[in-house]
Amino acid sequence: MAPTLAKAPLVLAAILALEFAIPANGAEVVVLDRRSLSLRQSNDCATNPAWQSNVQAWVAADTDPKLKIWWQNVTSRPHNSFANELGKQFGSHLNDFKCGIGSYSTCVAQGCSDYQMAGDPPWVYLATLAVVHLNSFFNAMVTGVTNGQADYLGLIDDMILRFFPWKSQRFVLGSAQFWIVAAITALAALVSFGSLAVGTSLAGIGAFAGAAVQQAALNMAPSSGSTAADLGTFASMTGSRVRENFNKWANSTFTGDPDARNQTILYESPPLTSQTHLRILVFWGLPPNDRKVNVQRLLPRDYLQGGGYIGDNIPSNTKIEEFYMKQMVSRTINSEWRTKRIFIYFARTDDPEDSNGPEVTKYYSKADGGVYYLYRYSEDGILQGHLDKPWGLEFLNGSTVSVLSKPQPKGMDGGRKARSLIRRDGSNYKIPPSDITKASARAWRKAGFNYTDMIAQERILESIASNGTLTPFEDGAGWEGVWTIPVCDVGNHTKWNVKYGWKQNHRYDMLPCCCGENCKDTAKFIRAANLNGLQTVLRGCKIQLQGSGINFDSVDYGFRWKNSLPLAFASWGNGARFGFVIVILIPVLVGFCCCGK
Repeated sequence: MAPTLAKAPLVLAAILALEFAIPANGAEVVVLDRRSLSLRQSNDCATNPAWQSNVQAWVAADTDPKLKIWWQNVTSRPHNSFANELGKQFGSHLNDFKCGIGSYSTCVAQGCSDYQMAGDPPWVYLATLAVVHLNSFFNAMVTGVTNGQADYLGLIDDMILRFFPWKSQRFVLGSAQFWIVAAITALAALVSFGSLAVGTSLAGIGAFAGAAVQQAALNMAPSSGSTAADLGTFASMTGSRVRENFNKWANSTFTGDPDARNQTILYESPPLTSQTHLRILVFWGLPPNDRKVNVQRLLPRDYLQGGGYIGDNIPSNTKIEEFYMKQMVSRTINSEWRTKRIFIYFARTDDPEDSNGPEVTKYYSKADGGVYYLYRYSEDGILQGHLDKPWGLEFLNGSTVSVLSKPQPKGMDGGRKARSLIRRDGSNYKIPPSDITKASARAWRKAGFNYTDMIAQERILESIASNGTLTPFEDGAGWEGVWTIPVCDVGNHTKWNVKYGWKQNHRYDMLPCCCGENCKDTAKFIRAANLNGLQTVLRGCKIQLQGSGINFDSVDYGFRWKNSLPLAFASWGNGARFGFVIVILIPVLVGFCCCGK
């Protein structure tokens, strides 16, 4: 029977008596609520291993299956977004908990004590923390890419002036795939940097990286060759679409809805069948019978699986901005330099202090057993040229590029050793020239002269599974495949590496006369380095190989020796040229004199 109004004070007194013990002497009130007392006594989440933000705690709490079961129960009835339900149902019960692009203040993790005090299990706190970190990463990527894209567009005119000085540039963009890979490689690389923790299960991170590749590729259209003016327009359009795709992707991810690939944040792939295997290969542009690719890494999966985002080592917006800008700049310059006579020499040596080549582009690899140097072959006339620096090299990183001057008469400024130093402020680019050599060397080691976009994407996914041995974000412009300048393995001919601007071999300088073991890669390199058909190579190598132990006639350069009067005249010495002129002029003069009588 319900108490009457008159008895209400007695009821209230009884309740208070149950809750508190009030000493007769007016001493301090002691809380007797056993539930509150128990919770406060167990508020040890700061030190309790079960509540730590690491993979071990994630696994021990059985987070993956419990999170899936919880969400399945939620979606069986009317509900709000995935993130909102997670914040509303647990901890301090935040009704306005919301994650997505621009949602900074509404997607903040509560302290573990809020969950422990509410009697929630550790997996709830860990799952919420991972969602908050994923949200931070999404926002950092979009902000960084937006700013990086603006930086890149602001540098296009300067790039054309510094690095592409030839007239009538035509930027052969081909399909949008090149630009997609440039953007995605940056973003997917950030995934591995921002989320990988020691001991992390890689399934979720790999799924996110694979999704990043595919999300960025949505709605990309092919493009034909473009002028310099069109380069900025197309790059801007591509960057905008990548950002737009990522905005939609992030927002659908945190609502729990299917994204453009029909995948959700806790998506679970069906078993891999032969039909699924084929569809994935086709999507990625691979041959249908390609069995070398680990298709399991490309399957859509739960992004949070394994606790990949439990750590908070998310790179800052500014770091992402700089990384993205350097990726785009590097790939743009690389695409154009690949059409010119720019290449790298690799000489085998165990001396890391080797200084035969230009120091600014030097990359020594103990694992490869030698040193790499970057060059451009500059023609000085018919059958003459020298090894020089690629255009604009001194602007990349504010580097000092040492260039030997033309040989001087003895007694003048030290004779042949005179040199000039070029100093330029390249702070806008912040790309060490040695990164060009390093990235190209690694790409060459991986795939020779055929490093494709697909290989680039595969290597990003491999980096995620490498447990820190492959670090694309930290390597920046030096990451494998960002630059793909062709490499000639000159064996132990370390003296073929020279300083910029000093002709060391008659009129031709040091040429790529033998590439690979027994010179077997020479013809492939000649084609890759755009030297095919250059008669200077054949004439110069015939002289350069004398005394080297290599038979010039046994080397396949991919094209044949040509004989013509201009080529012969250019290769003669001054005496031979004078004699030729005399031989030609005497009959003419004699005829003129005779006709004049």
